[in-house]
Amino acid sequence: MNCEEAKDLILESLTGTTPPDRRRALVTHLEDCSSCRREAAGMEHMMAMLRAAPEPRLPEGHWAEFMNALDRRVALDMTGWRRLIRLLRTPRIAWGAAAGTSVVVVALGFALFVQPFAGPERAADESQVDLSGVVTESVVQSLPSMSTALTSWKAGLSAPDVSYELISVGGK
Repeated sequence: MNCEEAKDLILESLTGTTPPDRRRALVTHLEDCSSCRREAAGMEHMMAMLRAAPEPRLPEGHWAEFMNALDRRVALDMTGWRRLIRLLRTPRIAWGAAAGTSVVVVALGFALFVQPFAGPERAADESQVDLSGVVTESVVQSLPSMSTALTSWKAGLSAPDVSYELISVGGK
């Protein structure tokens, strides 16, 4: 038996749980090794001190006070934001919130970055498109004033800087 094995068996032998053949091997090793004998003597002394120490006892009313303090803490934790945070930390709700958030992010990504489906195909020649009923006389008259407003906007003028007379229908 080497010293490492003996040190592992010393505590086991002091508690009385070592099988007889291993205990005999330990005794043989301790007869030859002074270092392990010192280690065994130290552990025997420590065990004697532990056995002599009084058994620890909790003061009277400890558990009642503990439970009252625990009830106060639970009541405090169940208010406001703490309750929401605790709820979101539960695995079922946390996974549901994560799944819902990912669905929203994917939907927003598609809405913002993917081109919408193409509408009806345009006619090869724009002159063939029927715009009757869409382009009225008032729309035709307001086109020059819209062009003026667009030019003002491109120049960096804000709404108060643009004269409303320039934008009036028909340029009047």
